[in-house]
Amino acid sequence: MTARSLVAIFYFGLLLHSGSTAIAQPVDGDRSDEVAPVVSLEGRHSLSFGVGLLSNAQVTPGNASATGVLASLSYAYWPHAEWGIEASASLHESDVTGGNAASVSSLLFGASYHPEALAFGSSFRPYLSAAGGPYIGSEAQSGFGSSAAGTQTVVGVRLGSGIDVYAWNWLRLGLRAAYHAVPAFDDAVGTIENVSGAQLSVEFGISLGSR
Repeated sequence: MTARSLVAIFYFGLLLHSGSTAIAQPVDGDRSDEVAPVVSLEGRHSLSFGVGLLSNAQVTPGNASATGVLASLSYAYWPHAEWGIEASASLHESDVTGGNAASVSSLLFGASYHPEALAFGSSFRPYLSAAGGPYIGSEAQSGFGSSAAGTQTVVGVRLGSGIDVYAWNWLRLGLRAAYHAVPAFDDAVGTIENVSGAQLSVEFGISLGSR
């Protein structure tokens, strides 16, 4: 996915938001100068799918590899108007060479802070987040009638920030920038030794709960 695609996605979200705002304009003597309230997060649940924008894939005869955060699935809940908790599963890298296949995934748990003072418009919510958990390297080898598999686990953290746009109140479009700080594996997982690095991803989610 290119930067142009990202711009197009957010432009579409802005159109959705503008259209819903126009429909909600007050009539019949209502005050037209009232500012729409900031979208409430307290009590909301969200399930979202993310696609990495900094990932790089290479395919050659007998080999295929992809680096960066490739995809993620996350669940978030906001027990407070400005604070949320999140659990996410992500695929970071994969490598296939001959009969060997390797990949690194993560399962992270953390919290996010969405200050209402920094919200702009009625549906744009910037945030800061921090999460930590296991990064799991999995490797499978096969050849000449035999096979072997193994895993390695290290604990790392993800620090980041982003912005969410709530269109139609239930549709959540997000842009996340983060950095993963992860120790190197004791032994390389395939050709993968370390997954530390920057993340830039776009997220699509369904948000239900308080309005």
